[in-house]
Amino acid sequence: MKPKKILYIHGYNSSGSTGRVMQEIFPKYFPDCEVIAPKISPYFVEAQERIEEIIKENNIDLVIGTSLGGFMTLKINNPKVSKIVINPVFDPFEDLAEIDAPKDIYESYRNKSIYNQSFNDSNLIGIFGDKDILVNYREDFKTFFPGREVVEVSEMEHQIKSEEIEKILVKIINKF
Repeated sequence: MKPKKILYIHGYNSSGSTGRVMQEIFPKYFPDCEVIAPKISPYFVEAQERIEEIIKENNIDLVIGTSLGGFMTLKINNPKVSKIVINPVFDPFEDLAEIDAPKDIYESYRNKSIYNQSFNDSNLIGIFGDKDILVNYREDFKTFFPGREVVEVSEMEHQIKSEEIEKILVKIINKF
């Protein structure tokens, strides 16, 4: 059964423009599907609370998250929700500090890394660009989520482009 409601969670310092592209592309392939792409706080607790609220209020079937949004997607503890993460961050405390994010933002992720959690996600797919030089947790994903599908995209950088959404992401969603 194809997802009827998708939540897109953008990365750090982004407004969800990729989500708007998904809102334009997905109706061509999934006419009954709605994509919700809200602006999410960069602070961990605020983001987590807002995401949980959106999932509950909108009966979300699938969450797609990129970069820091991928991290937040992995943190969702709801077995009814399928997940696709694109170049997800695993340790935002370290990664945000490295890119000189404000200290209060990266401090909100202290001790929240993926490495400090156990998982039981059955409907999870990781997408990784082979040209991503910003963060690359592909091997960690394989270790922490054994048996989950890993899609390696040739020539994809950190951010997924609209043509990659149409060519790759639509095919992956069709698997659900």
